[in-house]
Amino acid sequence: MTTKRFSIRFLSEEVSAEDLRLLLGVSEAAYGGLVLGSHQERFLTPFSFWNKKRYRNQWKEGLRRLVTEARSCLVTAITDPNKSACLTWWPMYRLGDQVHIQNHLLVYSR
Repeated sequence: MTTKRFSIRFLSEEVSAEDLRLLLGVSEAAYGGLVLGSHQERFLTPFSFWNKKRYRNQWKEGLRRLVTEARSCLVTAITDPNKSACLTWWPMYRLGDQVHIQNHLLVYSR
């Protein structure tokens, strides 16, 4: 019997000063975690464009969309598109009763 497990959430761990510097001009951020079965991913989420509530709402909307649509996504890092080159997201593709998910960097075309 296989256990199917999925979760996405913000972690309580404080963001290090070194990681915050990587976000160039962002003063507030959080670590997040994504669990897919036995696999765990950590990500860094900036709060300069969206706040925690907006990310959580997008995650809920993205997961709900998979009930009726074959494709959706979870956004884990977005800054002002007018001031940045990309966002980090997890596109999801439903094929029957399986969902395929993979981390991607979406580069904005100008």
